[in-house]
Amino acid sequence: MSATETTTDTEQKEMQRERAIHGAEWDRIHGGYFASHAVAEPLTKAIQTAARRALPQVIVDLGGGTGFMLHELARHGLAANARLINLDASAEQLEQVHDPRVKHIQVSLPELRRAQFAKKDERALFIMRSVLHYFGKDRFVPNLKKLRRLMRPGERFIHQTACFEDAAAAKCLNELYQLMGTGKWYPMVTALCMALTEAGWQVEASNSAPPLPLGSQDLARRYNLAPARLVQIQKALAANCGSCSKVFETTRRGFTAYLPYTIFTCVAV
Repeated sequence: MSATETTTDTEQKEMQRERAIHGAEWDRIHGGYFASHAVAEPLTKAIQTAARRALPQVIVDLGGGTGFMLHELARHGLAANARLINLDASAEQLEQVHDPRVKHIQVSLPELRRAQFAKKDERALFIMRSVLHYFGKDRFVPNLKKLRRLMRPGERFIHQTACFEDAAAAKCLNELYQLMGTGKWYPMVTALCMALTEAGWQVEASNSAPPLPLGSQDLARRYNLAPARLVQIQKALAANCGSCSKVFETTRRGFTAYLPYTIFTCVAV
C-alpha cells in the first residue's frame, strides 16, 4: 500500500475487481459455498451459542454481502430478540437482501461508526464470515483494533476466518493470491490468535468449518484472469506447492485450491 492509499481505497479496489460475481451470482460461485445451509451450520451454531450467553439486542454482520448468514439466524429464531443488520460496501450485494427481518446499510468497514448500527446502551454482537483477509497483511492488526473500538467490554465477535496450521500451506495459498494480483492475506492460526489478543479480544472458543474449494475457472472469473495467466499461475503453484496436497491439486480443468476455515468466538476485554 502506498503512503497515500487508504484502507478504504484498497477495499474499494478489491470490491470493484470482484463486481462480476456480486449480486445473485455470489450464491453460485465456488459451488454455492456461501449459500449452503449445511456449510453455514457450524457458524450458525456458534452464533446461537454466543447469543444465548450475551443476549444481544442487535446482531451486526460485518461485510455480510447478500445477507445469507443473517437470514439463517432469522430462520433459527434470533430475529425475535435482536435487530439484524447487514453491513457491506457493495450495492450489488445488498440488493440481494430481501428478508424484511434484515436491515442493510451500505458502508465500508473503515468508515463504520457505532451509531450507525446500535442505539445508546444497546448490546451488540458482531459476526463476520470470510472477510478478514481483505485487510491485507499490513493493515490486519490496525483494522482488528478498529473493530474492537466499535465494541464494548463483554460484547462478542464471532468470525469464520481462513487461517492455517501448516506454514507451507499458508505460503502456498498466499502465493496464489499474490499471483492473482490481490492484496488479500491469510495468517497462521497462532498469528491470528496473537493479533486478536493484541487488538483487545479474548478467544473464548474455536472450531473448524468446512474448507472453501477454489476452482481455477471460478477464480479466473472472479479476478478477471486471462487463460494464459491462469496457466502461468498453475505452473508456478504446481512447482512450489507440490507437497501441499491438502490445499492444492491439479485437475482436468486446471487446479483447485482449498481454504481452511476456523470459527472464533471472541470476547471484548
